[in-house]
Amino acid sequence: MTDDLNYYLVTLKPIDSYFFGGKETFGEGADDSLKNYLVNSEKFPQQTTVLGMIRKELLKITGDYKSNIMDYQKENIYIHEIIGDFKLELDKLEEFKEYKEFKTDIGYIKEISPVVLYKKDNEDKNKLEIYTQIPFNYQPTCDKTKLKPLKFKNIENENKDIITKNNTKGYYVQEDSNYVYFNPKTHNNEIVFKVLEFNQKDNSYTVETKNINEFENFKKYSDIFIENINIGINISKNNKDNEDGYYKQKSYKLRNKDKLDEEWGFCFILSLKNNKKLKKLDENYINIVNMGAENSSFNLEIQKIEKDKLFDNLKFEENTITLMSDTYLANDDYKEIRENSLLIHTELKNFATINLQDFKHKTKLDNQYKFLKKGSVIHFENDNKLKIEKILNDNKYDILKKIGYNQYVAMGDKE
Repeated sequence: MTDDLNYYLVTLKPIDSYFFGGKETFGEGADDSLKNYLVNSEKFPQQTTVLGMIRKELLKITGDYKSNIMDYQKENIYIHEIIGDFKLELDKLEEFKEYKEFKTDIGYIKEISPVVLYKKDNEDKNKLEIYTQIPFNYQPTCDKTKLKPLKFKNIENENKDIITKNNTKGYYVQEDSNYVYFNPKTHNNEIVFKVLEFNQKDNSYTVETKNINEFENFKKYSDIFIENINIGINISKNNKDNEDGYYKQKSYKLRNKDKLDEEWGFCFILSLKNNKKLKKLDENYINIVNMGAENSSFNLEIQKIEKDKLFDNLKFEENTITLMSDTYLANDDYKEIRENSLLIHTELKNFATINLQDFKHKTKLDNQYKFLKKGSVIHFENDNKLKIEKILNDNKYDILKKIGYNQYVAMGDKE
């Protein structure tokens, strides 16, 4: 461990159901056309959500937190040293000129990792298993025992028996000597695999595997996330039923050991600059925090650990770049990556800017930014690896990497 940084494992266990907002809300601004009556929570918190939570918690740890923001000015308390003056302004990345244009200071925070899942069971309460999203080009084998990369081959003219049996033509997945029909409608990306184990007795990591091709420990989202549906009606200002106020809201719970012999929660790695005001973190720090659109409650624990990275030891299919977090790319950069790649397995997600005031419908749509979802995979020819990495490593994305976005694992030819 270096002298100027300390590293912590931060765990967040939902106390009950939670709701993390995304693109859709029940209604924003004065324009009724923005109202939605069916809204779904995101399964994972955005990196900006956990960043805001941890910045607030650092102020509590240092004794500088004020519930009324005006009190900071009244008491002449300068908090930028602790939490920085960071503001995520994605619009500036499209017209990036100089790195100094961006506010990248996050105070005592050096970096946070992507948010992943942890699992704890009753057999060994000191052991945490850490899980993250599978790459989109991997699927369970036919016998559901391992994860394998999809190998595409057009066998339309090679195996007429299979084509007849499936009553279709086109591409099939090849696993060893067996052919399996690939149906994009049933292709399942909602799977997580175990990255490593964390032992709370000695604060050490154990790497589970270096090669996902041989990996057997994986879970479906449906094994972890429980949907919670709320249906109701909004009451108007005159205390009468609003005939247009019916709504349906989907939030989530995580399975826990009250019902099963296992507990699930969220976690991430936090690195902080060494400072005597953070002395309280030398021992396990525990608190209850609120996050998300509904101020959902979570049990927070911050535990000091030895330096480590979540994904350093992972190896995937050769000649691929796998996104280990949601990733933002400026339009020109994304276009150039597509031109230098053979194929991209990806899904897009919306990221709404926070400070939208007095906006019209078109303005709202213009302020939605597209992120490539974690698990997306870029396939390339070996001589294009450096071209693509150069784009991903452009310093305009440094601040995104510091807060847990734009993380990837690159594999060359037969590494």
